[in-house]
Amino acid sequence: MDGTVALGSELLPGAADFLQTVKENGGIFCFLTNNSSKAASDYVEQFRDWGIE
Repeated sequence: MDGTVALGSELLPGAADFLQTVKENGGIFCFLTNNSSKAASDYVEQFRDWGIE
């Protein structure tokens, strides 16, 4: 995810709008990471903090 929708803990400009547009148009998305130091629930919480469900 780092460098695609976020840089570190900061959401990249336009990322939330892009993901919302994908959802509004019936699209789906998923995120993959090679960072095994965090649980999937940690990422879900991070996205929620950014206002993305």
